[in-house]
Amino acid sequence: MDQEAKSNLSIKLVDGTFTANEAREILLALINKKINFHELKSFQSWEKNHQADLSPFKARISQLEKERKLLQRFIELHEENQTDFEVKGELHISIEKNKK
Repeated sequence: MDQEAKSNLSIKLVDGTFTANEAREILLALINKKINFHELKSFQSWEKNHQADLSPFKARISQLEKERKLLQRFIELHEENQTDFEVKGELHISIEKNKK
């Protein structure tokens, strides 16, 4: 069965060894993009309805900001040792029935 017909898909998003600066650049770009996505969705929701519950957006943004700080500290802690970073990131995507 080809990938289009399957109900699940896995994509290797990141798979390699990187310097501290490269790892920081790649991973912060991913996290920052997700933060921007949720900020935009929150704003769009608020624009449609000023009474909308934005707490799920704010919670996810807060969680991503904490993860970003954790990542930065981790890299800073290890980069002084001239250490390379092995980074593997795979997306697992599956079909979910609409809840309408």
